[in-house]
Amino acid sequence: MLITKTTGPKGPIYFCPTCSRDEGQRLKTGGFWFHWAPGKCDYPKWNRGQPCPMCPDPALHFKWWTPKAEIMAKFAEFTDASARADLAAFREVALEKQAAIEMSMAAAPVKDIDIPVPAGLSYLTFQRAGIAYLAGRNDAILADDMGLGKTVQALGLINIDPSIRNVVVLCPASLVLNWRKEASKWLVRQPRFKIVETLTDIPDPEDEFIVVNYDKFGYKKSAGLVDAFKAREWDLVIADEAHRLKNTEAMRTKNIIGDLLPGKDGRGQERPVTPGWIVRARRKLFMTGTPWLNTPIELWVTLVAACPKMSLMVPGKPPRQAYWQFAYKWCIVEKRVVKETGREVTVILGGKPSAMPQLQLELRATCMMRRLKSQVLTELPPKTRQVIVLEAEDAKTKAAVKKEGAAFAKNDDAFQRLEADVELAKAGGSEEAYVAAIQKLKSAYKIAFEDMSAVRHEMALAKVPLVIDHVRDLRQNGVDKLIVFAHHRDVIEIMLEAFTEDGLRPAMIIGGQSKKVTDEEKARFQEDPSCKVILCSIMATREGHTLTAAQTVVFAELDWVPGNMTQAEDRAHRIGQTGNVLVQHLVVDGSLDSKLIRTLLAKQTIFEAGMNDPLGIEIPVLPTTPPRTMEDEVAKESEDRERAAVALARKYPPASPEERSAAHRAMKILAGVCNYAATRDGAGFNGADAHVGHSLANQPGPLTDGQVALAKRLATTYRRQLPPDIVAILGAIPKKKREVDVDAPAGPGMIRPPF
Repeated sequence: MLITKTTGPKGPIYFCPTCSRDEGQRLKTGGFWFHWAPGKCDYPKWNRGQPCPMCPDPALHFKWWTPKAEIMAKFAEFTDASARADLAAFREVALEKQAAIEMSMAAAPVKDIDIPVPAGLSYLTFQRAGIAYLAGRNDAILADDMGLGKTVQALGLINIDPSIRNVVVLCPASLVLNWRKEASKWLVRQPRFKIVETLTDIPDPEDEFIVVNYDKFGYKKSAGLVDAFKAREWDLVIADEAHRLKNTEAMRTKNIIGDLLPGKDGRGQERPVTPGWIVRARRKLFMTGTPWLNTPIELWVTLVAACPKMSLMVPGKPPRQAYWQFAYKWCIVEKRVVKETGREVTVILGGKPSAMPQLQLELRATCMMRRLKSQVLTELPPKTRQVIVLEAEDAKTKAAVKKEGAAFAKNDDAFQRLEADVELAKAGGSEEAYVAAIQKLKSAYKIAFEDMSAVRHEMALAKVPLVIDHVRDLRQNGVDKLIVFAHHRDVIEIMLEAFTEDGLRPAMIIGGQSKKVTDEEKARFQEDPSCKVILCSIMATREGHTLTAAQTVVFAELDWVPGNMTQAEDRAHRIGQTGNVLVQHLVVDGSLDSKLIRTLLAKQTIFEAGMNDPLGIEIPVLPTTPPRTMEDEVAKESEDRERAAVALARKYPPASPEERSAAHRAMKILAGVCNYAATRDGAGFNGADAHVGHSLANQPGPLTDGQVALAKRLATTYRRQLPPDIVAILGAIPKKKREVDVDAPAGPGMIRPPF
């Protein structure tokens, strides 16, 4: 293998002019791309129409290549002299990134710094490190785990920098008064405060510390307020719970950050971005414990303001292009057809699991600081999650479970057939049939999700008596105070009445309450020993509330978004908590929740791991051996190129006529005794295999290579039902012999979620 360097339209290109087939596989695994001859190159297709830098030079055709020095550095020992100078430069950049990453997770300041603080107060050590980090940047994202005092660190930034005098704090309505309270407590210089309460409540020029709810910028009538904020220069804008700015189409996002995706004018030209009033800020600080709730694209708006480089926004590039480049880089993106109109739309789903560590790394290396409670609060006890399965004893609950199960079963048979159609279409080699099969499956998932939402509400109402009994049991077993989360208001109201009758003097936080009522209910739970339970809406209480008086958290209902449950849990698991926080998810035996809770908790864990796993830059080692030369490689280049071309051109192993005939016979034999798994009798196919096997058996002509490969897999599974000569021809012998009878009836399989 030899890796050398050339120059393309946009900079260096590293390519491998010669390598063996095995070495080519190593290059592919390491991130190199393979360049086809002109006319076969897919680079413009998946790189937003950009011309391929490899195509103009015929010498670079049919080569492995990459424009990325970090990929080239993985194969440092194979580089020639032309690439080794770039390798040394990349090493220096990697060392700088590593230092930035370490600073972004620092639990203590690198050096002792003087941070003013009011008498009688002091910053925790990790908060001092956070203030030092923020002081060194004009724009930053403070993404510390919930409960680590991001507000105190933001106020510490104001204390350490005397030039910060005109400040705006953007926050949810529930946190407005808390910001006024904390600023009065922690600021060494008391500014003139102003809380914007109405759309016409314009701050005076003398107001220095202004707190305003995001929603005040969410209306067309907000124009006067927006103009007033645009008219002033701001030393610092703090956006608390910054994920509230995730929607590019929301009016508040357009007014604050800007109209970032303005669309095209009548001539088909991209309209320019209309900046929001935040451009008037000298410094910007975005604070959130959950940088995104569902998908990394929600972070794009914040990055446009905090780190344009990370958002891929560069002068001269259309913002919509940067948006989609960001989406394709970090998210799962799919094409879907709208049933009503027949139009194809592009849908952005969750983050790519394989890309999440790299996203965290790049965020930390540029603009984000994030520490976890487990890293900086070693004295804070851990958080434990439990799943409590409740027995459905009364007729109403049993009926709800049965109805929920029937609604699920109604779609399950269709799922199996549609999933089998997808597998058959893929093996058949028709891209059109494969796309159509995928679309049918996705449509079925959507319909099932809508059907299940209604029956899940009925299930929640039926489950309320069991939840009430469980809370009473916890109280009898010595639990003092509890937080109970639910989704539906009527569920919360039923529990409120029951716990009031029990003399628990329950508090309640739900959507639509005034700030005054919410603060009174929260204070009553925190301070009144007779208030034993607080009932909370998951969505209304997931941000900005401290409920550390309780060490037990009970979820009466689940939320589809794992990030919402994490936020809700951490109302109790934060600074001030002195005991182990126990989180219990209550599910009724046999209900859909009992099947989905494991998946939801797994997603919750994956999201946390994606943002919280320790990272580090891989620092390349400079080779000490002499650079490679073309003379060392040219002898074997021709043979390796031919072998690689043959391997790449073949999707499935070619089947002999004898194998095609045996595969078809095997499927017909199995289908002849199969009753579509109506009973588990050990004859024919089981489950979804029945549809696949019968379809292969009914093929009118010879099977394709892909269909033969699929038939071999089925023949291996059901080999005990086939004649020995067919088994021998197909090689239907498992790689690792097991003592299990593969034709024995299978146990209950995994049940799919209806979405």
